[in-house]
Amino acid sequence: MSQDGTEYDDDHIALLVAAGQSVAAVAEQTGVSRRTIYRRLEQAEFRTRVRDLRADMVDQAAGYLSRTAVKAVRTMESLLDSDSDTVRLGAARSILETGMRLRESAEFAQRLADVEARLEGPEPLDFSAAAERARNAC
Repeated sequence: MSQDGTEYDDDHIALLVAAGQSVAAVAEQTGVSRRTIYRRLEQAEFRTRVRDLRADMVDQAAGYLSRTAVKAVRTMESLLDSDSDTVRLGAARSILETGMRLRESAEFAQRLADVEARLEGPEPLDFSAAAERARNAC
């Protein structure tokens, strides 16, 4: 129950917390005491709900960014045909830099996934070859 005697919705509280609202702001918006909200945050199930809601929000934002990224790339591409040398150079530089960063990120993500798969795999990792190379390098 809230301080005024009305029932509150844990999902609403979790949603506000997941969205980044402070405990004080959530308490004010819902009429639930801060102490009650802190007690909820001590519960693993409630924290899991907040984490899941936050992950959903991030996924939605990533989807939106993916949809708008195509438009942004088209805009940069159209700037390559500008009459201004400065604009064309800026667009070319931006496209190349962004492309390289995207490639690096994708390669890093793949390498990380490979390492994680090896760590979780049934075979133990063998660092003897790497250790031998390190000794020989000294």
